[in-house]
Amino acid sequence: MKQPLILLSLVTIISGCSTIGSHDRAFFSTQRAPTNPLIELSQDSVDEVEQAFNRKIARYLSTQVQLPQQNRIAIVKLESSAGQAATPLELNEQTYRALIQPLQQSPRVYDVAFLPSMLRPRNNSLTELRQAAALFRADLLLTYQSDCTSFTQHKVFAANQLRAYCDVEALLIDVRSGIITKTVVSRQDWTSAENDADISFGETIAKAQLTAINLGFKAVSNEIVSYLQQPVIR
Repeated sequence: MKQPLILLSLVTIISGCSTIGSHDRAFFSTQRAPTNPLIELSQDSVDEVEQAFNRKIARYLSTQVQLPQQNRIAIVKLESSAGQAATPLELNEQTYRALIQPLQQSPRVYDVAFLPSMLRPRNNSLTELRQAAALFRADLLLTYQSDCTSFTQHKVFAANQLRAYCDVEALLIDVRSGIITKTVVSRQDWTSAENDADISFGETIAKAQLTAINLGFKAVSNEIVSYLQQPVIR
């Protein structure tokens, strides 16, 4: 008789594999986009603080991003929305091949590196991360977070079965303007069986999650490489 599935970590279940990237804003002129008169309200109708906020929003929406022909990308892993700690095996050779190598092969990228831990701000706000990336002389900041959930099926006369579902979400930020130029969300899953070579079933789980995460990394890198191949002004 089959045993019921046991939930190992409580995160939203993601079925199948998919990658969704944002679409670029179309600009048809090299001139700054006109300001929406509804945003630029007179000082008689709103207070000074609200006017400053509205001007900032208008600037964000009208700014055109012009990336250099050659870019340095700084990578930062953020804590997941569920507060999940980083997978211990995450930063290894597989991750290098899945996340960094595809980016290095882009003709628009001359260097890719993780932002040094000594430069990382404690609260990991995007504003402070952008400042740290500027000190690192990075043109682009790639931030990402990953969430995983795993299910296992215990069997009496066969190896226990495991399936890991992982979600990788990434933001590509232009350090100069602070504009998020590209977003990618990739959902991947990986099925594995308990292996006698693993020290414990926990290692089996970690390996399955790592494989699913690396599939997401590869999809994210491919999306960004395709994005960088498009025209310079966006």
